[in-house]
Amino acid sequence: MTIDKKAFISVFEDVLTRAERKKQKVNVNEEKPDYDLLIHYENGETHGLHLVLGNKGEKSRIMYIGYENNGFELLSEDTTILRDLLEDEKVIQ
Repeated sequence: MTIDKKAFISVFEDVLTRAERKKQKVNVNEEKPDYDLLIHYENGETHGLHLVLGNKGEKSRIMYIGYENNGFELLSEDTTILRDLLEDEKVIQ
């Protein structure tokens, strides 16, 4: 699925700017991410991200693919924002 709505992207960028870097032990073979994201930048570069999406009111985690032990923790409020956005896009499983 591709999401290229400017409003969605803007909110997603805001969520990422509030994320706090956290060293973590993650084995993605045992703890599967909820989403794998491929971010395309206007300059043509890309980044792959894993998103472990918490329930509403819980924190979430996001990490670069291949660098899972250096992740970012998302605020519980931002988890709720992401869940609402993804529900609007009908991609919550």
